[in-house]
Amino acid sequence: MADLFTNEQARRLFGLIAAGGSAGAVAGSALTAALVVRIGVTNLLLISHTACTCVILATTKPKHLADNLGAAYGHLPDAKTRRRMAEFMAQL
Repeated sequence: MADLFTNEQARRLFGLIAAGGSAGAVAGSALTAALVVRIGVTNLLLISHTACTCVILATTKPKHLADNLGAAYGHLPDAKTRRRMAEFMAQL
């Protein structure tokens, strides 16, 4: 957001943006809980992953696109870590 607003605009809009963030946190938690009960954890993760992937590609700022695509690089978890991740997900 820092690249969208001047300092004066940011000071004026901070309260509104913060309130929206708080409302979104409450509503998002309630929606997530309801969706887990209705469609299950695995399906919700698949939907979330797809939504996040679409957002990464839909950015209009080239610098942001480069930063977002950088998330696809790096080391993958080893077999022991993948097993721990699967065990954790099975416990949910």
